[in-house]
Amino acid sequence: MRTNCLSLIVFCILCFSYAQEAKHKSLLKTTNWGSEFFDFPIKFAPTIPYKGYEEAVFPKGWSNKESIEFWSYAFAWKIEKTIDLSPQDLELQLEAYFDGLMNIKNIKNGVSILPTKVSFKSPINNLNNEFLGAVYLYEGRYNKQMMLLYTKVSLLYCENKTRLILLFKFSPMDFNSLIWEVLDDITVLNDHCE
Repeated sequence: MRTNCLSLIVFCILCFSYAQEAKHKSLLKTTNWGSEFFDFPIKFAPTIPYKGYEEAVFPKGWSNKESIEFWSYAFAWKIEKTIDLSPQDLELQLEAYFDGLMNIKNIKNGVSILPTKVSFKSPINNLNNEFLGAVYLYEGRYNKQMMLLYTKVSLLYCENKTRLILLFKFSPMDFNSLIWEVLDDITVLNDHCE
């Protein structure tokens, strides 16, 4: 009887674990990076008006201030496309995202803590809808100071044009740094529109 109960418990745990992992299909191809999934509306940034989900991927050195990988990561948003997105739309949404992630509304707002500011240049490649930009944010986890992140964003439309994948890549290292070779190898999986 104990064996049957134990088997049932293990089976239920495995089913629950599989259901949690299977909720969202992975969007990004990386090598040995950890990942997390968030549904829209994202709890820490509920004003972002999209429907869909995010997959965020992190290298092992993401939280190590001494590593070239520090704060270098990527995330993809798979969203329902209701309007064409402009660079200004992306700027507003990322500002809300990082202000919420860093919880700056609940930090005593002194002169050294400013709201996030995002700026994108014109597309670097009109055919691929790729943008270069910068995110200036309060990094409240490790350095507790303002930080600049260099940013690349790619917009990938599904054939039926009702869904869109936005691939964001970030690093405090400039675009000539070796970490960008690693970040540029992160791609959206071929079956992302399914």
